Amino acid sequence: MREKDSNYLKKELYDLVKTDEKIFDFIQESSMDGLCYRDLENIDNEWRSDKFWKVLGYDPKEMATKPSAWKTIVNKEDYKLMLDNLQKHLENPAHNYSQVVRFTHKDGSTVWFRCQGIAIRDKNGAPIRMLGSYHNLTNLKKREAELIAEKEKAEKNEKQLIEQNKKLNETTKQYIELEKRLQFALTSSQTGAWDLDLIDHTAIRTLQHDKIFGYEELLPEWTYEMFIEHVLPEHREHVDKKFNTAVELKSVWDFECEIKRCDGVIRWIRARGQHQTDEQGNAYRMAGIVQDITEQKKHEQILLEAKEKAEKSQELLQLTHEATKDGIWDWHITSNDVFYSKGWLNILEVDKVEPTYETWASRIHPKDKEFTIQSLKDHLAGKTKQWECDHRMKINNKRWKWVKGRGMVVQFDENNQPTRMVGTMTDIELQKKAEQELIIAKEKAEESDRLKTEFINNMSHEIRTPMNGILGFSNLLNKEDLSAQKQKRYTDIIQSSGKQLMRVIDDILEISKLETKQVKAIEKPFSLNDLLLQLFSIFDIKAKENKTPLYLKKGLTDKASEVYSDESKLNKILSNLIENALKFTSEGYIEFGYHLNNNDIELYVKDTGIGISKDKQEIIFDRFSQEQSELAKNVGGLGLGLSIAKENAELLGGNIRLISEKSKGSNFIVTIPYKPANTDNEVFDIQQAKSAPTILIAEDEEVNYLFLEALLENETDMRYHIIHSKNGQEAIDTCKSEQHIDLVFMDIKMPIVNGYDATKSIKNIKPDIPIVIQTAYTTNEDRAKAFSSGCDDFITKPISEESINHIINKYLH
Repeated sequence: MREKDSNYLKKELYDLVKTDEKIFDFIQESSMDGLCYRDLENIDNEWRSDKFWKVLGYDPKEMATKPSAWKTIVNKEDYKLMLDNLQKHLENPAHNYSQVVRFTHKDGSTVWFRCQGIAIRDKNGAPIRMLGSYHNLTNLKKREAELIAEKEKAEKNEKQLIEQNKKLNETTKQYIELEKRLQFALTSSQTGAWDLDLIDHTAIRTLQHDKIFGYEELLPEWTYEMFIEHVLPEHREHVDKKFNTAVELKSVWDFECEIKRCDGVIRWIRARGQHQTDEQGNAYRMAGIVQDITEQKKHEQILLEAKEKAEKSQELLQLTHEATKDGIWDWHITSNDVFYSKGWLNILEVDKVEPTYETWASRIHPKDKEFTIQSLKDHLAGKTKQWECDHRMKINNKRWKWVKGRGMVVQFDENNQPTRMVGTMTDIELQKKAEQELIIAKEKAEESDRLKTEFINNMSHEIRTPMNGILGFSNLLNKEDLSAQKQKRYTDIIQSSGKQLMRVIDDILEISKLETKQVKAIEKPFSLNDLLLQLFSIFDIKAKENKTPLYLKKGLTDKASEVYSDESKLNKILSNLIENALKFTSEGYIEFGYHLNNNDIELYVKDTGIGISKDKQEIIFDRFSQEQSELAKNVGGLGLGLSIAKENAELLGGNIRLISEKSKGSNFIVTIPYKPANTDNEVFDIQQAKSAPTILIAEDEEVNYLFLEALLENETDMRYHIIHSKNGQEAIDTCKSEQHIDLVFMDIKMPIVNGYDATKSIKNIKPDIPIVIQTAYTTNEDRAKAFSSGCDDFITKPISEESINHIINKYLH
């Protein structure tokens, strides 16, 4: 089996990249299909990136991090060349370590790699590490073989081609030269990245960006104005206009133009940028890429000229189609006939299509269609020198792919109207993905740094605030003639601040221990019902202060709720969740409890508070997330509560998940394994109690409900299916929806609909249901009013065990 990737060489390489710019440049400019980092002081130790093994068809997890893992699949002759080059490079840093090496794929095929490397040396110049990169050349080698075969075929037909047309032979030579140039351009093309501040017009760039403009090293500064100075005068107005339009409309900045490098050389470039906006919707930065397309421009021009000269030779034209990766098309506008090359069909992953203009137009993505067709019409009308447009095309009727379309009118009629147009289609899917990934990666890195800095600042604030109270009031206690009243008040403040500081420190220590896997679950038997009742008694006081009703739902009997787990960690999880619910619920109610789901206990804390948007729900449990940061700002604390809850839930062998909707509340669900302490006890789940007598308790005060529930569960011999309604309207709705209810305990003073009116409504719906009114009112008038509303019995608070037993025996036995 393959050792873990997190070995010392991988970590060392990460650190080296951060501190040595040469290593970063080497990786950026040469790394394509794999990386290798080798310990020259211990040659049996090395690290290889997963992509290297995946290219060769192997599972990276199964491969050892030793040279023996790949020596068995490398070509022996190429291996000798590698060793020779390596020795020369180690002896002389000026010797370039680079060669083509063959490896055997897992399926037996040959994979060609361009292997490049650089030795990492100590302060005395002695090599101690070797950093290498791999570039997969297999497709290029296959293409070379195909070109050789095509060349041999062309040579066989050379005499016939010369006899048919001498000009055709000349075109063939031009095409061969064109193919060589195209291959060179594809293999040597480099792309530079840039990030422009739209406020001060300064930009950060990669080294390759500045090299495109002729500079061998990164300039100390680069601005938009410096870029415009490099643009040829005839292009400047067009480029600047597109830039200002892109900023104003918040659209993509995409153009091609000629530049004059610092050494005076004229080159063609293509640049593309995507803006970013602030919270007010104003564009404040733009990031993108720039690429030298001079060779590509030459290729396009030569291709068009070669095609015109080869019109009389379909055979030669077919060679052109098969030799280029781009798709070629030839549109006869008047007849609407279009020739699509094999390369064009390959891009769309189809074998054949109808040779018409509609074949192309019908496959354009609906969102791209209008501007794509309009740009084509502009070219046909003579408004542009050539047509060029990036758009998405339907691939094999399954998915969309980004392509670049280019074309030019090559024939006109006597009225100077276009009759024929030729062009190419290029697959730019990977380029588009790379551009987007570059922007996303940079944004994530910046967001991560910002949130970590914000967390540190918040932690400093949360520590210094109570420390200020402790130190400040400690000094005040030293004053003479301080009254006993003030001494007590100052001492209380110091103790309160100390407790606040301890909570902050506990959170920091807890998250640190959890992150380093130092915390273990200690499972002991305890009563889950007792734990929930303790939490209810603690938080009910605060809930009443906030005027937020707090409800508790138990899913098992007291005996069945005795389980094996870590009571302390479960207490911490639920305390965090209930405390959060109280912070973010100003209207409605909070309910917590649990139920049994197969072999798991599902505990929940549900509220009707502010809720969490769907796009934030996956990251709400992550440390340093945007949502956690916003919560910490609004209500104080470090914002680590949910992270700690998640880690503790996983320690208990379970998990935590969230169901929420913005402005409509949240439901946090913690699932842990059900390990009953009483294995001989039959579990009585509420969901399994439908066959037992059903009792509806209509009570808005949770404490009163819990007391009545406890009397029914503990002081009677039977088990019951108990339903809780929190107001009179809920009681009415429950009686409508439930098929069978055996008894109703009805409180009088309830919100929305009181007990008297609820009793009347229920009796009208189901007159046979016995209803017992429970109330603190004890006068004869109260009794008369209760019975006149339709109730069957009347008990007064505080309710005794005897009165409950009397009611149960009277109506259920």
